[in-house]
Amino acid sequence: MNECLSLNKTKAFSKALVISFFVVFCAGYNCRVQAANPAPVKKLASDQVRLLLTQGDESYTQMKYAVAVQFYEAYREQLTDSTNWDVLIKLADCHWQQRDYKQSAKYMQQLIAAGDKADLSVRDRIRIAEMQARVGNYPQAAKWLGGIANYELLAAGYKDTENIDALKEDSMDWRISILNINTNFREFSPAVCGERLIYTSNAPATFKERAFGWDGKSYARLWGVPIKLLKLTLISNNSDKVDSVRNGGKFFAKRLSGMYEGSDTKPMQQKGIYGGKVLYVGMDSATQCRLVGGLQHIKFNVATASLDNNKTLYFSANLPKDSLGKRTRIGVMQAQYNGDGVTNVQETKMLVSGEYSEMHPTINKAGTLLIFSSDRPGGKGGYDLYYTERKTVKDAWGPSIPFSDKVNTVGNEVFPYNSADGYLYFSSDARPGFGGLDIYRILLADALKRTGEVEHIAYPINSSSDDFGWCQDSTDMKGYFSSDRFVSNDNIYRFEYDPKPKVSHISGIVREFKSQQPMPGATVFLYNKSTDEVIVKKTNNDGRYTFDVTNMGDYLIKCVETNCKDKGLAMNIFAKKPKNVTFDAPHDIVLDLQFKNVWELENLLYDHASANIRIDAKTSLDSLVKILNKYPTMVELGSHTDSKGSAEYNQRLSQRRAESAVAYVVKQGIDPSRITAKGYGESKLKNTCGDGSKCKESDHQVNRRTEITVTYNPAPANSIDPSVFNDGQKLSPKALPVDFFNDCK
Repeated sequence: MNECLSLNKTKAFSKALVISFFVVFCAGYNCRVQAANPAPVKKLASDQVRLLLTQGDESYTQMKYAVAVQFYEAYREQLTDSTNWDVLIKLADCHWQQRDYKQSAKYMQQLIAAGDKADLSVRDRIRIAEMQARVGNYPQAAKWLGGIANYELLAAGYKDTENIDALKEDSMDWRISILNINTNFREFSPAVCGERLIYTSNAPATFKERAFGWDGKSYARLWGVPIKLLKLTLISNNSDKVDSVRNGGKFFAKRLSGMYEGSDTKPMQQKGIYGGKVLYVGMDSATQCRLVGGLQHIKFNVATASLDNNKTLYFSANLPKDSLGKRTRIGVMQAQYNGDGVTNVQETKMLVSGEYSEMHPTINKAGTLLIFSSDRPGGKGGYDLYYTERKTVKDAWGPSIPFSDKVNTVGNEVFPYNSADGYLYFSSDARPGFGGLDIYRILLADALKRTGEVEHIAYPINSSSDDFGWCQDSTDMKGYFSSDRFVSNDNIYRFEYDPKPKVSHISGIVREFKSQQPMPGATVFLYNKSTDEVIVKKTNNDGRYTFDVTNMGDYLIKCVETNCKDKGLAMNIFAKKPKNVTFDAPHDIVLDLQFKNVWELENLLYDHASANIRIDAKTSLDSLVKILNKYPTMVELGSHTDSKGSAEYNQRLSQRRAESAVAYVVKQGIDPSRITAKGYGESKLKNTCGDGSKCKESDHQVNRRTEITVTYNPAPANSIDPSVFNDGQKLSPKALPVDFFNDCK
């Protein structure tokens, strides 16, 4: 008992307060003393009261949060006016750091009620916002973030409650189960290593396990369990709040004492320690969980493992103090993994001496790309994601490069995971989501090029609690993640993803470049990269195309029309709403029409009863000559008349007019075999000015015209003949030219 009371340097504590302090401080490692009905608190002398505050501040500065809480609470009990805003803020922070969010919220509520008197910092306002988000009060969360620089996107996400609801629409695609390896301590950051699941837990692991002053709990260690021995208990997707979850004979209540250890973003950054004997739990006989051997000499925390194909295990650990000076920091270490333990433990030489950490490593299978989280200076926020590369495993690591603001934010980006299917998964607390840490992903290739878009993983993977530590098995459709949902304590969950078809729509418009008018009947091809399938659509009278799609992902769209240059675009769908919604194409498809199959030569008009080429008509015929010189086409010049005179006369007149136009073109050097003359007389009037009608001269003039019809075009502007494809047709991309979609951007 004296060991647990070593911090009590004042003899003025009442017996009841001493016993209460003992119970709370020892709750994490099996102290069994219980306080009987405590007596009223005895008032202390003023110097003793000041000493309580001093000791609380010293413990707080040293990050001994569990200890600081006891001194601050004892100090407040001595005050007639307990509204000491500085102490309230620190108490809220102490409980926050211990992840006792319920207690932290209690003090924050007092700060909220105090208004301006409490002089809340930006950090406090952000935490209050997160507290509001954790209980689903998103409008209030957005309000508290209002005006805070670089948190505009998160505030906007909390305001968009419709979007938050929509993120839950595909919940039935997921099956979430809790694992039987979870305890009343923290289990998090699972990693599939061959036939075993390696994970982190702060369950006591030695006879003389030393505890953190951060919260009085044990250090984190790596544990392993055969995957085949894992037992799953399915959790309903209908709610993220349950009174209890019973699994593997262990009972998890809504609120359990003695199970908090730091924050998820800084799970090991503690340095104050106090002695305390605990039970040895180096092996759990019920679940066959074992400590990963070979790490016993690492004095403090070990966590977040990642394994490459060379059997090199990378993990986070507290570095020795003498390597970095006064402050204990976290670095990336590596060792050779033999399936049960490790050998050849050493630092991964990346960390430069300084007041920052590098942690949460994830390695690619080749062992040539290492991604990690760090709070080094010059980042976007608290913890950012960085990567380092090397050509072979024998080479030294290159410089550490931060990911762009496509990934990093003003908040914390932590727990990265490099998946086999090409994605970078990570958690962030400053992106739109449900609150706390949410899991996101981005194509790794895009992230390395500083492009691409981050996708939020929907409910029930993400919740209003902290969700992090994602990993997948060899199927990429199953895996594990960590969350403090249900009981405010980190546990490991199993997920299975079985997406159900969801009908959405992609829609856009095709226009002609010069006129900007819609193009009805144009042929549009949609390539779905996920399904490797092409769908064909014809535009309607408004030039609009609409495709039904059943999955999110990358799409390429290309439009083909006769005598037009092909045009395409690319679009990426990571839906706010996964079904029954139309996604507009990023822009209209505008086709550059080279020439029509049939078009009228402007201003090629004739005087009444005359076949002579007028001076004002020569410009139009010269433009035809240019087209024929540019394109190896064959055309027909068809001439037409008005209805004046007999049909026989008009037929002969139109033929003479056509021949007159052809003669002019041939005289300009065009091969006569490429152009024919055809007279149509009055058979194709453009208006109602037929025989016997009363029309103005200008109306009759419209019918006196010459039209061009392409009769042969060996080298069309369009890459394929669109007429052979039908609306709604489904194709393999192999049915199209190899480079057909290459210009879709």
